[in-house]
Amino acid sequence: MSENDGMEKNDAQHIGTATSNQSVAVNLMNEQGRKISVLTRPLTYAEFIAKQTARMMAVMEFRAKQGLFNGGCPRLGYDINYDKNCIVPNRAEVPVVKRIFDTYLKLESLNDTAIALNAKGYRTKYFISKAGLKRGGKKFDGKSIRRILSDAVYTGKVKYNAIIYDGVHKAIISSSLFATVQERLTIKSKQKTCGHQER
Repeated sequence: MSENDGMEKNDAQHIGTATSNQSVAVNLMNEQGRKISVLTRPLTYAEFIAKQTARMMAVMEFRAKQGLFNGGCPRLGYDINYDKNCIVPNRAEVPVVKRIFDTYLKLESLNDTAIALNAKGYRTKYFISKAGLKRGGKKFDGKSIRRILSDAVYTGKVKYNAIIYDGVHKAIISSSLFATVQERLTIKSKQKTCGHQER
């Protein structure tokens, strides 16, 4: 058996004991270039998952600070450019998004806005996932309308952990219109809490 075969076998044994509490010797080189042995405990599965999750969250936070798309389903009004990892406006859908915001301000009702959009033949974002699955293309309801109205991505922003960052993508809704709609949503939510039902 060669020295490399022996190292691979030791690595496999190390991985296989990742859920044990035993310590294993790891050969390292000190600053003087001399080989030293350090006792280290293999990560448990829970520790490994926690470490990977923390790493992933750090990457997502970094991307958000850079204004980059952080994954997830494409929004109505945008398409995903997977080559550049960003979103770009969909010219055919941008007018629909603007109509949703304008209609809500006129009707002041999530459900009535959904009914009005459905009556015009508009539907939620239709797309095909990376796995080849067909998604969306359904009728709007109050929840889907609220998600669109509350999404800061339409103002050229990205959101991560409740923090808003400037995005690299183009806005399709003005900040003033978005702010006006948020105020109206807040007022309607308070009215609902006080007993007034959303229509």
